[in-house]
Amino acid sequence: MKCEISAINMIKVTYDINDNRNYSLKMLSNYQKTLWTHLSFSTFHNFLESAGLDRNTIFELLPVNFKGVIWESLEVEDFNFINSITTPMRCLEIMKKYNLLELAALHKPDLLYKLTWLQKRWEKGCHIFVNC
Repeated sequence: MKCEISAINMIKVTYDINDNRNYSLKMLSNYQKTLWTHLSFSTFHNFLESAGLDRNTIFELLPVNFKGVIWESLEVEDFNFINSITTPMRCLEIMKKYNLLELAALHKPDLLYKLTWLQKRWEKGCHIFVNC
C-alpha cells in the first residue's frame, strides 16, 4: 500500500460548491503529490521521533487524513481539514528548530530526499498532508 503526500498551494486554489454542499476544485495545477510506501512513511515517522519531535508536533508537521480526500468531490469535512493544515511557515520553523535536514543527512539519503521534497514545497507556500 502507498500513502499519497499531497501538496497544494491554498492561495491559488479556487472552488465551487455544488447543490449537495460538496466542494470541487477548479484549479489542480497548484496540486502536487508523491507516493510513499507505508514502510517508508513509518521510517520517516520514526526518524522524526528520534529527532525529538513528539506525536503532536509530528502530526502538526505532516497531518494525516485517514479518510482520504477525493479532489473531484470535496465534502465539507474535507475542506475543513484542508483549511486546518499547518501553515508552510510553521512547518519550516519546525524543520529548523529540530535541525531536520542536518539529521536526515546523517541517516539514509532517502530521508534527506523526502525532507527536501517537503521543504521545497513549503518554501513555495504549499500546505502538505498525508492522504491515506
